[in-house]
Amino acid sequence: MRPRGDGTGYVDGIWWPRTQHLAAELPGLITVLRPRLGPVWRVVYDPTGWSASARRLQLGSRRIRLDPYPFVLFNTMYVCSAHGIVVVLQVIPSTTDGNVADAALAADNAYQDIDQTSAQLATWGPDSKHFIQR
Repeated sequence: MRPRGDGTGYVDGIWWPRTQHLAAELPGLITVLRPRLGPVWRVVYDPTGWSASARRLQLGSRRIRLDPYPFVLFNTMYVCSAHGIVVVLQVIPSTTDGNVADAALAADNAYQDIDQTSAQLATWGPDSKHFIQR
């Protein structure tokens, strides 16, 4: 994931979930993001990459709002904190071939232009396996 205040590009990181079940995948992601974001109150996601989901997720004592939104750049996710911090993720669909997903994660890990990587993922189409955090 890009350092805070990096200022380059639009996407902060790449996430490759194990399944298409958003409610099952989010607890792990939110745990990883908690040191950077603090408490999460909302997740805005592209519904094309996920099976139908409830509009809220109970995570411990917190109720997190889940809002589907059809993004122009498919498989985009916004994770919003209660402190006003937003992390933008490019989600690699869980059905993506492992070699393709690994290449995207490696490119991001090498701090390649993540917007270029995001565009590549969008063209590739339709286990959390990996999450890149810098």
